[in-house]
Amino acid sequence: MFGWLKRRKHPLPRFPSTIKEIFETFCSTKIEGVEAEDLSALLSEYMKEIREKAENNPSLDLPLAEAIEDRLNFLIKNFDDYDQKQKSLIIGAVRYFAYASDPYSEEEFATGFFDDAKVLNYVLEELGHLDSCIDLR
Repeated sequence: MFGWLKRRKHPLPRFPSTIKEIFETFCSTKIEGVEAEDLSALLSEYMKEIREKAENNPSLDLPLAEAIEDRLNFLIKNFDDYDQKQKSLIIGAVRYFAYASDPYSEEEFATGFFDDAKVLNYVLEELGHLDSCIDLR
């Protein structure tokens, strides 16, 4: 089949349009000098907060957050094996997950981590880890 006709299994979400904009900003802003340790610390701190909030908030989807964390940790562990463009995708995925400024609040919506998982699945596919994508059906 023609390469330009390749259909993605996990495209970036189109709605709301801010998901793509935010993710692309996180991939391109202040990425020079970012190391795996920086991403690991950001992810660890965020998951600590999520676990604390989950104790009092039953609508918070902790299993999905932990599935995202697991895959991000895999990417962070192998961070030095990727080229700069691939690293920027990993940086963007970690930042998108860890910063609360995305369109769906994790604390207010039961599907709050859905957009984070969709972004991560896009990154996993881009990096050739299609078998690690999170099943969102």
